[in-house]
Amino acid sequence: MMLNTTGNTTLMGSSPLPSTLFRVMFWCSLGVVEAFSLLGNAIIIYIITTHKNLHTSTNWFLLSLAISDLGVPLFIIPSHLLCTETELSCNIGVTNALYNFILFASVLNLCACTTERYIAILHPFKYIHLVNQKRVVAVLIKVWSLPLPMSILPVILIPNPKPGESVLVNRIYWLTQVALFMIIPSAVMLAAFWRIHRVATWHANQIRRLSLVPEEDAHGGRQKLVSEAKSTLKVYGVVVLVFTLGWLLSAYRMIKKNFLLHHVPIEVDYISRFLLVSNASINPYIYGLQKSDIKKEFLTVLRKRHTPQPPSSASNVNSGHDVLRNDTDTV
Repeated sequence: MMLNTTGNTTLMGSSPLPSTLFRVMFWCSLGVVEAFSLLGNAIIIYIITTHKNLHTSTNWFLLSLAISDLGVPLFIIPSHLLCTETELSCNIGVTNALYNFILFASVLNLCACTTERYIAILHPFKYIHLVNQKRVVAVLIKVWSLPLPMSILPVILIPNPKPGESVLVNRIYWLTQVALFMIIPSAVMLAAFWRIHRVATWHANQIRRLSLVPEEDAHGGRQKLVSEAKSTLKVYGVVVLVFTLGWLLSAYRMIKKNFLLHHVPIEVDYISRFLLVSNASINPYIYGLQKSDIKKEFLTVLRKRHTPQPPSSASNVNSGHDVLRNDTDTV
């Protein structure tokens, strides 16, 4: 999410700001994203790290995604507020490098989680072979290492290119960024959702046919599975929709500004930024808390916190002695 500006010390530079009403709505919406993303990702990190039975290949992907998404409420939204709505001077190069690293890591983590789910649903018999510990570690290393050079490259090289190479260097960088972190991930997400939707729909139709036979579905269990699968697909579809809209709109902004050299309305910039960070508030609830093992442990933690603790052993002994004394007095 490179925030193209003409200034060197402020996030928004000399770009005109939208209307006051639009900005109020924008920041109120980001406040909701801040609260949900901070709470949801903190829960996922806590639940997975504190329960050894959740230390599985699948959950390592979810933990990595939650860590990258936690950067949105901790760094991106607060710093963006300070740099755009206050007089605080911000180094645009460093700020953009931090933003890009967090968002690009989140993109690759989300693609890794989606690919893992794709293999689990479409190739369950190959899952153990394809998603083993070594491959999980290798994928996570790549997910976190690839965004780093792409984020710091503009700070190191692009500000001081050789004479006559400024436009070429910038365009090569922007094109690589658009392809690696916007177009390809959006295509992966859409293709995975389409295939998963087709397979899930086929299974739902098969279950529905069996449900038509009363003795095959006496308690309506299969119909319940169908309805749950449909609702899960709809929710997952929302994640894919927000993701693709945000990043394709960001690609449109970048291409129009850096290749076509056309002006993009400031409202489009704001909407694009909002969509980019919105996934951080959705992912923990869809990918994390919808997963049965994480959901089970989370509910267990909640029950323990709301269940009164039994009296200590010492109090039990004392109460037992009191009972004996009462019995003796009675006798």
